[in-house]
Amino acid sequence: MITFELLEYNNGRYVYSFSPDIDPRAKGKVAIYDNGNREVLEQSSVDVKQYYAGHALWGISVGEKTGTVAWC
Repeated sequence: MITFELLEYNNGRYVYSFSPDIDPRAKGKVAIYDNGNREVLEQSSVDVKQYYAGHALWGISVGEKTGTVAWC
């Protein structure tokens, strides 16, 4: 599970900070664009295989301000 918050929006680019449930202090950042592109901007130190970053990239709907992404 991750929690996320929108840090900034500029010219169709949403930048989100995400926190993995295993260490909420180990934040990462992703960018999601209005045109559908997505990228990891900053890795979380506990996310060695980009597992949490992947859930942030595909679990956050563009435009959301805060929330949680959970999976089974």
